[in-house]
Order: sequence, then structure tokens, then C-alpha cells
Amino acid sequence: MLSMDTKNLKLVFTEAEALQLLRLDNPETLRRYRESGLLIPTKYGNRIFYTLKSLQEFIEQMTFSGRQIPHGPLRSKNRANATSKF
Repeated sequence: MLSMDTKNLKLVFTEAEALQLLRLDNPETLRRYRESGLLIPTKYGNRIFYTLKSLQEFIEQMTFSGRQIPHGPLRSKNRANATSKF
């Protein structure tokens, strides 16, 4: 079994930290993932954060999935339901 030092384990990440962790250069890419529902954010006050669990799930979901990521505005049959809460 893998042992972890849970005292130093970070559970919540800022947008800048999530970009770095996911090795993304463009904040717009992170926004697209968030708006398409592929990456689930957590909102505290006016700031957006990402939990370690949501980042891990995103990485697992994207690993070898061959999934196409929407480019540009979010595409949906019903645009009224496609708006982001964040």
C-alpha cells in the first residue's frame, strides 16, 4: 500500500495552480474544459478553485479517451441550458 504524508497534501488549487498542474499554457483552455463540463470547479466567494479529486478525475477522463474538446463557444442544441455558472 502506498503511504502518503497527508499533512502536506494540497487538496484545493487556484486557477493558476490548476493550469500549472495540468501543464496548460492558456487560461482559455481551462475555461473551455470547465464550461464543457469536463472539469468541475469549486467556487468560494468570487474565486474559482479546483479540488484535487476533480483534477484527478479530469486527468483520468482525458487519458487515452480520444475525446474531442469543443473549440470556441460551447455548442449545444439548447443554448439557454449551456451557460456556465462560473
